[in-house]
Amino acid sequence: MGLFGDEKKVSKDELKDVRSRLSQKGFDKTERDDVDKIFHGELDEHGGGATAKDVKNNIDWMRKNMGKHHFSSKEIDIMEQELKKKL
Repeated sequence: MGLFGDEKKVSKDELKDVRSRLSQKGFDKTERDDVDKIFHGELDEHGGGATAKDVKNNIDWMRKNMGKHHFSSKEIDIMEQELKKKL
């Protein structure tokens, strides 16, 4: 958290950039849309962005619940790397 409570967040625009990078790394449109769905609530909930805690919680959930989505471990790693670049 910053000096005046400004915590870095992944904004909607930054998530669009992440989607573009994921496309370059082989994610298809459905997979990129699913990334939006996973982070949709956080983008609206915390003043327009997903916090580092939100990213960690969602990534951890995906790793612990592999049967509840279609992302592979490798795809989750790639997603995490790209999202962390925005934090």
